[in-house]
Amino acid sequence: MVNTKEVDRLLNNVKKLFDHKKKIEKLKGETFNVFSILKMERMENNTHSAFIKELLDPKGTHLKDGIFLKLFLECIENSDLDVTTAKVELEKHIGTRDDKNKTGGRIDIFISDAKGNYVSIENKIDAQDQNVQIERYCNYKKGENKVYYLTLDGKSPDKTSCGKLEAGTNYYLLSYKNHILKWLELCLEKSVDDPILRESIKQYAILIKKITYTMNNEEEKELIDIMLKHYEESSYISSNFNKAKQAITEKFRIDVYNELTKKLKDKYVIVKGFNTSKPNSQIWIKPTQTLESYLYFGIEGFSGEGHFNGQLFIGTFNKKAPDKSSYADVEGNESFSNWWINVRQFENNENYILNMSNPETITYIMNEKNREGLVDYMMKQVEQYLKEQTPLLVDFINKNKIV
Repeated sequence: MVNTKEVDRLLNNVKKLFDHKKKIEKLKGETFNVFSILKMERMENNTHSAFIKELLDPKGTHLKDGIFLKLFLECIENSDLDVTTAKVELEKHIGTRDDKNKTGGRIDIFISDAKGNYVSIENKIDAQDQNVQIERYCNYKKGENKVYYLTLDGKSPDKTSCGKLEAGTNYYLLSYKNHILKWLELCLEKSVDDPILRESIKQYAILIKKITYTMNNEEEKELIDIMLKHYEESSYISSNFNKAKQAITEKFRIDVYNELTKKLKDKYVIVKGFNTSKPNSQIWIKPTQTLESYLYFGIEGFSGEGHFNGQLFIGTFNKKAPDKSSYADVEGNESFSNWWINVRQFENNENYILNMSNPETITYIMNEKNREGLVDYMMKQVEQYLKEQTPLLVDFINKNKIV
């Protein structure tokens, strides 16, 4: 039987450690981060790929030649590439995308040398895996091209992206939390005499620690010591943590459902969908004119899992997937996957972060007034999306007799 007083003691000790961490960050001035201020924390291409590419490039503005690339290759245990002749490209076009033949697309970061060796890095922060994406990249310069899949925590790509290819054999997994942070620390050591470069790398490393929830070594050791002293209580909290999170995210989902029903009941039928115990937790929005159609709108991401690493989004859902809908081929429409068309992530602002994997968001929506404010902010974006998309979808369904 778990002692509740010991659980309280454990939580209090962890909170003290967390508060101390925040205090140290303030004393060091680490709360000032240019990437955070400019709302660039999670921009894959404009922030992360661009910054990493610039450091990797021997001809980059850092003026360090190939030293950063050499350190990176050591971190990922790649000894094939010749640093002295290396060329680094951003958004490398490898031909028109052809999912049937599994070729083409754009590789986020592409490195080549004069000896015919290649490195392809697919960078994923929030974006969903594209269909046969890893397979397409592995088929480019096959046998000479090493493909790396970079995510916050080193997770594997979806099977729709990699097919039967195996991580560690056909392609390789990288994480910001381990590989990139380790590499940045090594880059800092080589930048001590260049203050602007050093502080820029430091700022970026702080950002990575923030979005991966990473502590420094001393803080991590202290946290582990606290947990080991209260091992049974830590295990108890761990096993119930997701239930606690699901309780608040489900409450938020139901609040959104109730507001949708209240505001849209004359033109749409609102269906609850899966609750937040499921990775793909959603609410369906079906136009009353086309209730029998397999195409309708949906809001997904309430669980904090699934697509976009927990960022809530709205889109047109194809119930017949994995079969592709002809609606995806209509000019102007964008196919996110065979399941989703015309996807739009909900926009954050300085007050609201519509991401259910973000601890700050979960803490924020525990307060009823905060939750109401977030629902209202979200509803404005829902109504705008439906205003734009409903006439297009209904017209297509009626013309093509889609049921």
